Amino acid sequence: MSFWEESRVGDFIFWRFGLSKRIIVKMPAIPMEGIQNDVSLWTRAEETIGHLGMYNGNISWMETNLSKFGKQAMLYKYDQLNRITKSRSLAFGNNAYVARSGEQKYDEDYSYDANGNILTLNRKDDKAAVIDDFNYSYYANTNRLLKHKTAGGAYEYDAIGNLVKDNSEGLTITWTPKGKVRSVTKPDTTVYFRYDAMGNRIAKIVSTPTKSDTTAYVRDASGNVMTIYNNRTAGEVPIYGSGRIGEYMGKEKEGYQTFNLRKYELTNHLGNVLAVISDKVNLYGHGNRLDSARATVASASDYYPFGLPMKGRTLDSANYRYGFNRQEKDNEIKGNGNSYDFLFRIYDPRLGRFLSVDPLEKEYPWNSSYAFAENRPIDGRDLEGKEWENFMASFKRPGELKVKLPNVETAQRQAYSVSVHNATKTFAEVKSGFKSAPQDVLSNSKAKFNPPVDAEGKPSQFKISSYIKIDIDAPFASGYVKVIALEEKKGSISATFATMEGHIEKGMIKFMFTDKGDGKYSFNITSLSEVDMGMAKTFAKDKSRNEQKASWNEVMDNVVKESGGQETKRDVKVTEPQEKKE
Repeated sequence: MSFWEESRVGDFIFWRFGLSKRIIVKMPAIPMEGIQNDVSLWTRAEETIGHLGMYNGNISWMETNLSKFGKQAMLYKYDQLNRITKSRSLAFGNNAYVARSGEQKYDEDYSYDANGNILTLNRKDDKAAVIDDFNYSYYANTNRLLKHKTAGGAYEYDAIGNLVKDNSEGLTITWTPKGKVRSVTKPDTTVYFRYDAMGNRIAKIVSTPTKSDTTAYVRDASGNVMTIYNNRTAGEVPIYGSGRIGEYMGKEKEGYQTFNLRKYELTNHLGNVLAVISDKVNLYGHGNRLDSARATVASASDYYPFGLPMKGRTLDSANYRYGFNRQEKDNEIKGNGNSYDFLFRIYDPRLGRFLSVDPLEKEYPWNSSYAFAENRPIDGRDLEGKEWENFMASFKRPGELKVKLPNVETAQRQAYSVSVHNATKTFAEVKSGFKSAPQDVLSNSKAKFNPPVDAEGKPSQFKISSYIKIDIDAPFASGYVKVIALEEKKGSISATFATMEGHIEKGMIKFMFTDKGDGKYSFNITSLSEVDMGMAKTFAKDKSRNEQKASWNEVMDNVVKESGGQETKRDVKVTEPQEKKE
């Protein structure tokens, strides 16, 4: 995958088996070798969509090279609100992208109302034939879809906006009190879903008149899937790095190494699974000479902007579970790749809409509560069915991130303190250790504090305006904090951190050591915190708070242990904000 932003910043990815290494370069410092295709793509973009860049970072074109299907470029155009309005394909041949002529395959056009609801969608397939020509109509004064065709069945909703009938597909949907899909019924098939207390899916049961198949999900305390069982037989074990990178899909015999059981995901900047390769390596050569080695491609898929798989550029011999935005497919509902399970909502990529309202709709009143990624599916992803996030957020240097401060009226206040006496370490040693390596003092089993860095992300001393990355054992919880205060006195040392963009919290937290004399000192943690991102704001709010409490208690345990002394007193006080009366 490679793309150009409208500021003409190129992100070139050199391919091997579908994906490899990313190099970001800026004009004019681009090596000319092999660059002709990228220059021609910029020219084709201007030819094809009359492109006038707004120079705001929107992606103008993206090239995807799938080994089974070859290169294809998609060109994009946006309105003044950065919503995608056109996508146009370019075919690659004779070592160049040629000018378009006539109707082209995979083209799409979109229009929207003022609230971000899609009004029209026209989509072409791999033969340039129109497969979808939707004219959306809505219930008066709502964002609820009534119809998407002039003729055809209407949609019906319950009182809070959950879709309960999709008459165009013959679906009936029931819901849990927490806004999760309980069941989807269509002719001869009902799909049931079960969830844990955090809202994570733990089972999917597909029932027909002749049989019932159950998929069960075993998760860890943070909600990560550890094993997937199919009818009580262990079938898939996700492989994790910093996130899921693939799956182990079988059992090896003791004493043997069996290939083709491990599948690895190759994804683009949005997390879309473009290709899945196995650990089976194909060797090519002559005689005793090895000429090349290639991985086995188990599946490959390209996508329309809103996530529908492209016919003619999709191969799924492995029937791989995950696809668009790295989410799980629910193929039993509307067919292959037509329904995705985001943590908080079910998504329909053909319509470009969720089935239920955004749990954060009150925070985004300008945007339709059913819209996907604020209609910006190329430069951002929808975080588990809640807010949109620009994909560049994960690539930003710490100094480019925004500080997120809590509202003192709505933030929770926490205060922790522990007193130590008969410490074997002097207070000077305590201060020195905290100043030189705060991460050693603050890291715990719930949260790993990394060494301080500067605004560029380079190693730094622990000082005001330095940054610390905190890796938290929970989805979307990791992020940077900025040191906004660092005060050292003869008898004390304190540091105050503020959370940054990308962190699940808006918060300020202060750590303080105070010398009491004669081998006695105290350690205090005080914080203001307000859950900001969707992951913890509804289902996981209590879990987030409990994890914080356990984390800071563990830090106090570590402080006592490192002191070599004895704990004499510990206090924990949590004050919830008072709810405003209407």
